[in-house]
Amino acid sequence: MSTDFPVRTMSGRSADTSEEPATSTGFTQYTGSEQRPGLTSVQSTSSAFSATASSAQVRPLSDITEDFLKAFTGSSRPGLHGSSAYMDVSSWTYLGYVRQKLNEFESEIGGDGLISSLIAVPVPAQVDITKDTPETTLEAQVDATIQGPATDPKLYLLLHLTTLLHERKGLSIDYAIRMMIQQRVLYERARNNWAMRQFIFATVGVLTMLYKPIVPTFSSGDTFFQLDHQGAPCFTESRLRGDMSSRPIVELLLHFGEILPKRLPRGGRADPKDALHVSNLNVQTLTRIGGITIQWVDSVSAHLDFDPISLELMVFRLPSFCALSRGGPINQLVSEYLEESPNRYTGSELLQEIILSYKLLFQQERLARDIYRLTERKEASLEFSSTADPFLDQQCGFTRSTSLLSSLNKPVKDSYSKRDDFPIFAKRLGGLQDYVESISPNRLSALWYDRRDLLRWYTFWAVAWFGGIGVVLSLVQVGLGAAQIYYAREALLLQKQGM
Repeated sequence: MSTDFPVRTMSGRSADTSEEPATSTGFTQYTGSEQRPGLTSVQSTSSAFSATASSAQVRPLSDITEDFLKAFTGSSRPGLHGSSAYMDVSSWTYLGYVRQKLNEFESEIGGDGLISSLIAVPVPAQVDITKDTPETTLEAQVDATIQGPATDPKLYLLLHLTTLLHERKGLSIDYAIRMMIQQRVLYERARNNWAMRQFIFATVGVLTMLYKPIVPTFSSGDTFFQLDHQGAPCFTESRLRGDMSSRPIVELLLHFGEILPKRLPRGGRADPKDALHVSNLNVQTLTRIGGITIQWVDSVSAHLDFDPISLELMVFRLPSFCALSRGGPINQLVSEYLEESPNRYTGSELLQEIILSYKLLFQQERLARDIYRLTERKEASLEFSSTADPFLDQQCGFTRSTSLLSSLNKPVKDSYSKRDDFPIFAKRLGGLQDYVESISPNRLSALWYDRRDLLRWYTFWAVAWFGGIGVVLSLVQVGLGAAQIYYAREALLLQKQGM
């Protein structure tokens, strides 16, 4: 699937020429006259991902993409490499995901171009298709100037919506649309447009990853917002009435259920039961002993949510978002969501625990790394790239050796603390550990993979092997004794016959 942005017309925006965008406070308007560093080397997402992450650690940014990343991360340096003209692999991976989703939403909501026609972003006028330009030069200019992120109006809207989420407490979908009309980001006709409301709802989902939005199929005249819970029990509702667009976005989240995990109370005494053992919670134990299936999801709210009926464990597939968004708009919504909770936490703390959890599930256990490498990596692949998030590979130990000798040379943390390491996900991980500990293996193959108690495992198999060898040697000895008696009897009979 190609995720390039739609090619825009050279002549301008739409038939409605009476509405011209004006410069709004705090944002840069792009007229196309200025030179953009790195613009001529912008690659399409579909072709760029054919290169490996190791061979392309940085990629050129257009101005609007750079501004979006600055607004999104709350940093003046969008790339971890510190260059304003380049972004790291995490930035590029998340942007690829965003591009794919925004294009999907626009297509599903009202067809290609409907949402873009409501956004008042100026179109660069660097290419005149009426001129007799050599084909190769024209193709290069069109690829750089028209198909690049800088000319996609949806990314321009994303930039302004990100800033609104940062700055406005209690932001609603309708208020966001009114503000962007006032700032001349949207045309006036977007004010009561249901498709734009749907698009804003979907875009907030992409910016915060608190839910996975889907465009509902309309069987009647009713309008509503809908999400895909992907099997996560934390979402008790998946559909809301359309008139909720006037309510704060955080109120919509509260109607979907208790989607965010509850943090442990701060302080308190250390408890031996606080330990989360890697031997209980690594994917090898979960899948082969507990019979649990890993369900890769697009929502940080569903991460580590366990369904004991379907035996599915939800795991977030895009940790690049977590690495980028610690200063992002998710912080504002998490803060509002937990405003009345006695044990509040920040979005940054939530994302930090998500990143750490991949080590608990995969990286610390050699057989768990094998499972990720052989099966789960494919299941976790992103649609726009057909491969897994490179940052997920790193956190799950994809590049680490899986040999037994290499594992012996690496220091391994055998347990984590609920209170110190996972105070936010303590309840989910504790419930998962309780389930695993309640299981007793009833098959020989399960006994082989059950390494929750290594001392017991080594003792059992040492007794089994050496006991088995002892039984075999005893049987051999009995056989040899029987043979000796048999031949002695035969010799005695021959001796009697000779007499």
